[in-house]
Amino acid sequence: MEPLVQILVATVLGIVIFQQYMSWRRLSQFRGPFWASVTNLWMANSIAHRRPHLDLFEVSQKYGELARVGPNILLTSDSDLVQRMSAARSEYTRADWYAGQKLEVDHDNLVRHCPLHRLVLFYLLPHNLSIEL
Repeated sequence: MEPLVQILVATVLGIVIFQQYMSWRRLSQFRGPFWASVTNLWMANSIAHRRPHLDLFEVSQKYGELARVGPNILLTSDSDLVQRMSAARSEYTRADWYAGQKLEVDHDNLVRHCPLHRLVLFYLLPHNLSIEL
């Protein structure tokens, strides 16, 4: 190979290795299976053998309430943590696949985006008093 092609291949390979390292390092404080922290092949293998529910249960038993099951994926069995992460004004971000669960594409499903005074006015109207009876 020509020297220019070798330099290009080495540069691309170095960038890929650096990106993989940075992805691994970002969640390195969380324990989990080694291959799960490096690649998604661990989860793909689990799904291919039709036992992800068993493998994830074993991981949660072995590594605790918060474990790493992918390069960018954490598994938790702590309901308080799930509630804190799912809170309305949580600092945690959601994956892109959450957008597919919306009832309306342009709006979140939560009522918090609707002004509360409109709801209060609705229930104060005289013709709606019979609804409560």
